[in-house]
Amino acid sequence: MTARCVAVAALLVAGCADDASTVVASTDTSGTSSDASTGTSSSASTGGSSSTTEGGGTSTTADEPTCAGAWSSRPHSHTASWVAAAPDLDVPFGLACAPGGDFVLLHRSREADSQADPDVVTVRYDVDGEVRWTDAYAGSMGLEDVPLAAAVDALGRPYALVREHLAEVHASGWTFIDSRIVVLAFDEAGGHRWRWELPSDPANPDWPNDARHAALAIDGDLHLHVAATSDYQVTDPTELVLVELDPWGNVLAQETLVGDAPWGVDPLRYALAPDGSPRVMVEADVAALPGARIYARGDDGELVEVASFGGDRYRPEALAVGPAAELVVGGYAYPLTGHRGFLRGFASDGTESFAIDGTPLPEHVGAVAIDCDGTIVIAGTNGDRAEVGAFDPEGTWLWSADLEPTVAVSSAEAWNVALAPDASALVAAGYLDLVADDPGRAPWFAVFVPQ
Repeated sequence: MTARCVAVAALLVAGCADDASTVVASTDTSGTSSDASTGTSSSASTGGSSSTTEGGGTSTTADEPTCAGAWSSRPHSHTASWVAAAPDLDVPFGLACAPGGDFVLLHRSREADSQADPDVVTVRYDVDGEVRWTDAYAGSMGLEDVPLAAAVDALGRPYALVREHLAEVHASGWTFIDSRIVVLAFDEAGGHRWRWELPSDPANPDWPNDARHAALAIDGDLHLHVAATSDYQVTDPTELVLVELDPWGNVLAQETLVGDAPWGVDPLRYALAPDGSPRVMVEADVAALPGARIYARGDDGELVEVASFGGDRYRPEALAVGPAAELVVGGYAYPLTGHRGFLRGFASDGTESFAIDGTPLPEHVGAVAIDCDGTIVIAGTNGDRAEVGAFDPEGTWLWSADLEPTVAVSSAEAWNVALAPDASALVAAGYLDLVADDPGRAPWFAVFVPQ
């Protein structure tokens, strides 16, 4: 079984992959790639090196690590306790691991001027939590840029998925935004390799277009897979764009899937199955579709429902796809007695395989990852405390570890968990609401290593 670095973020999840994507080829090459970014980007390195040699048109593959089942037993806490990471940065929205235990976090920049537009800051840490390098991306128009997801290929090269704002119009109490999806490719030392963009249509004058979601994953041939859409669908039915890129940012395939989810639902999470096909989880805000639904690619290139659960009191937060195309969904329910975490498992055909509500889960399950042996790892919070735990593929609890804050905290959020492909590290990350007014909020991470 092949191991992949599984990154789970607030907006998306990249799951384990066994094979290259089998996306239908298309002659549409509207996405463009360049060697130098057209946005403003600056980086600072404190170590690390790059030994990767690239050549256009040459197939690039990496050795496939062997899954050792490292996370079926409780790991060592490598950072002793959770720590506030880079307090000059804001909430982390993307996390990915590299072989050897290095990991990459994407942040929004913390601006001294509350009216300033934040940038995307990519930070690479070593397994000890020390910064190797940082890169700040200000976009092509100098407006707000939003980090969506991070990924690291088997050669240790990071990628950042960004939503870049191109125009903003404020009128009649609405904000109309035109944005596009951008992939930034780095070498191991933080150097810029290439930048690719998927242009979007100009903002619709009758409806805001500022909530474009996207997912990012890497297969065994080092091909990148991007899934993108907007949660404000001007037309019914829902559409999802899939793009496959080679290691140099060239478009290999592109297609658009049309879904039967009614207009008005919110696509919360995306994940990619081992064959490269998407899974889309939506939460309804309309009476016609209560609870959560999960969609997959149908035989005719459409999005079809494969699983559903819950009701209007369930809030799904995380989605992961395992090595056998199984699905795991995590989040929280809010009964009258307070919040409680939940976890749902589904076989590849959508049949529910297990259901857990409350103990031994934390109050909020914010992130889920699945190792290549099927072990499920979760990250969540109980008030001002974070928790990391694991379950076997049948949903049986294996272990959990509390993370006690080292600073005064009023609350905490756990939005990310990722596993190194060589089983060298498990990383969880999120943000803290600090008791102190300044800076008020700070990102955190915790690193674990296997027994």
